[in-house]
Amino acid sequence: MVTQPAAALHKEPAQVSKPAEPAPIVAAAAKNPDTVSQTGAPAPARELASPPVANANPAAAIQVSLTADADAWVQVWADGKSVMADVLHPNVVKTFTATAALRIRTGNAGSLQVTANGAPAGLLGPKGQVRTVEVTRDGVHILLPPPKPAPAPALEPL
Repeated sequence: MVTQPAAALHKEPAQVSKPAEPAPIVAAAAKNPDTVSQTGAPAPARELASPPVANANPAAAIQVSLTADADAWVQVWADGKSVMADVLHPNVVKTFTATAALRIRTGNAGSLQVTANGAPAGLLGPKGQVRTVEVTRDGVHILLPPPKPAPAPALEPL
């Protein structure tokens, strides 16, 4: 009869690798023309002990949570598809995910708190101001409104 040593019968549990974390988000206040300039340097990249899991959810690459301290009209597009167009009431949290980009348009920029991938994104603008922002893997970018067209020249009477 052949017996195996006790150490050979006991196997260690398999190591589970963690999925890669999304890229850090740069604070919107750093790019906001209505706020004092701040440095929004991204956090240094983390080294992974093992490669990412092959079946990691790519839709969770960008995650944004919105909450408001006053009623704020909000429209959100995830990867080009409209996913919300409603009033966000105080103390209600809405969370959205996208693969490439999230675009947010609000009618009350100073009342909307944005958290991108777990990090606060800063103020989007003053209370009551309409503001559009885009959240990508590169950070939070405030989109400037298109320039107003020049008034048409007045016609002189003949």
